[in-house]
Amino acid sequence: MTLFLFYNDPMRESLIQTAVMHYLQLQQNMGKLYYIRNNTGAMVNQQGRFVRFGRRGSSDLMVFYAGGRTEFWEIKNEKGKLNPNQLEFKSFIESLGFVYRIIRSVDDII
Repeated sequence: MTLFLFYNDPMRESLIQTAVMHYLQLQQNMGKLYYIRNNTGAMVNQQGRFVRFGRRGSSDLMVFYAGGRTEFWEIKNEKGKLNPNQLEFKSFIESLGFVYRIIRSVDDII
């Protein structure tokens, strides 16, 4: 199920995330899991104020499996690396006993 693109630039993370979420939605529809897209970031509102939402470094997706297992997924392209906030979040999540995964393609989750 790998998507091949014929240019030298790495695939955009947003495209990978969309493909991963489509797969997760199919799995959710079959009752195998439940997932949440964790939106984080910042923007300037209409009054010109900087507004941050979400927690810095938190994963892109939280996946809850039937039976109680929970995983936190960060989507990265083949060249993507975790920033310091993401590394801190990963370390904390793993210290609590949860699984943290870096997903680079749909193949990583099949």
